Amino acid sequence: MSASIPYPSQNSEIEQVKRIVGKYFSIYEIRLTPSDVSFYVRSAFSDVDQSFDALRRELVPQNFVPMLTLESGQYVIHVMKTPHTRDTNVVWNILLLIGTLCTTAFAGMSLWAGYVGINTLEGMLRADVVIYGVLFFGMPLMLILGIHEMGHYLAARRHGVKATLPYFIPVPPPFLFGTMGAFISIKEPIPDRKALMDIGFAGPISGFIVAIPVTITGLYLSTIFPPAITDGGGLILGTSIFYEALAMLVPFTPAGLHPMAIAGWVGLFVTAINLLPVGQLDGGHILYALIGNNARYFGYAAIFAMLIMSFLYPGWLFFAFLVVILGLRHPQPLNTVSKIDTKRQIFGILAVLILFTSFVAIPIRDADVSFRFSSDVTEKPVSKDGSVSFTMIIKNEGEVYTRYTVKLVKVRLSNNNATIPDNGFESNISVQFAFTHGQDVSLVSNYSVETPRIAPGDQVTFDVSLQIAIKNYSGYNFVKAEFVAYPVGIENKDESIVFTISLPG
Repeated sequence: MSASIPYPSQNSEIEQVKRIVGKYFSIYEIRLTPSDVSFYVRSAFSDVDQSFDALRRELVPQNFVPMLTLESGQYVIHVMKTPHTRDTNVVWNILLLIGTLCTTAFAGMSLWAGYVGINTLEGMLRADVVIYGVLFFGMPLMLILGIHEMGHYLAARRHGVKATLPYFIPVPPPFLFGTMGAFISIKEPIPDRKALMDIGFAGPISGFIVAIPVTITGLYLSTIFPPAITDGGGLILGTSIFYEALAMLVPFTPAGLHPMAIAGWVGLFVTAINLLPVGQLDGGHILYALIGNNARYFGYAAIFAMLIMSFLYPGWLFFAFLVVILGLRHPQPLNTVSKIDTKRQIFGILAVLILFTSFVAIPIRDADVSFRFSSDVTEKPVSKDGSVSFTMIIKNEGEVYTRYTVKLVKVRLSNNNATIPDNGFESNISVQFAFTHGQDVSLVSNYSVETPRIAPGDQVTFDVSLQIAIKNYSGYNFVKAEFVAYPVGIENKDESIVFTISLPG
């Protein structure tokens, strides 16, 4: 007990508390301590938990807080004055709600604009983009988060625990989703482990249930209204076991998710995050209800796991720091004697299943834009008229639709198979460059072209023709021509081919 909270010092208060305690328990000893009044009792009823809950509900409105412990086989009820707390101002709830509605609406507009291929600010501010962004992302996400927090709130009210309305957390751009979730503030101690389980589990299961139809609807919309095909790159959302299971009902492509499917993904991920077994998170409440003080060891393990996962996704380092700031130790409920029943043990098992099937170790990552740039033949003799042609193949081995730039970067004379020097084109050589292909390979400059967009797993094949005129190649046997290919706009992801052209002897 905290010595800073005074016990009821006036005789009249002690008598008042004694009278109320005596309604529910048989008192055989009273002790005054520096922090409280302790009543050694026997239950007047067969159900100790029920008796204590009735006592609590009568004492709390009169500004007294009881705590039931079992000490040396004796039931002891410690009663202290309720610490003074300031009343919450609902204006903050409203302002944060409005702010989060705005930031999630903007996030939805950005996601919808990207989904339909709009890449300008003017286009993103069009009325239809605003409407669809709110309808398909902002509203579903706020519904999931709101239902989650109202699950906590209603469970707290059912157990007679004072709690605030939800506080939503708006996050402005460039944060992708516009919010970091929401929370409610519990203004009174939790009565017992049963209430702790109910309040802790009500939020995740409520949000989880809402997230399922949102996700399925979003996946369905991804198939009947596929996204505009844009260039490669961008971000990919990691998918959980449960998300993949839902996708078996409606197949999808991670790079082409409808904004409503993303809202469902966020809802499932937020549920999993909240179920981590740490301190003040929902998972911390649930695990404490299951195993009591031993839950703290799982909390330490979860922090260690987040530090390890930060090597895969740096965001886990920030989240681990935030959880530590909030506190790793869980406060005791008022009734430290109570146990949870089978129904609530099942709730705990469900929570663990939801955590492991909805969790994603790498929630967001860069899209894989890997590809293979190859040719069937890389060495040919030049013809009498100075021409030579090669066949090139680009296969998209990534996970997004991608266009590729193919560029002639070096042409050098050589008398062996040495590597081409880095100083570009040999001034002694004149090269004419041409691509021929039926899939609309487009010329970008004299020495570069762009392929059409290639679907993941597909490839394009095209020919390149070189017309070579050399002023003087005495002492040289070869011309080496180097081509590079890379996804449009991502030049650091390039691959190269060096063609060797044999000169007449």
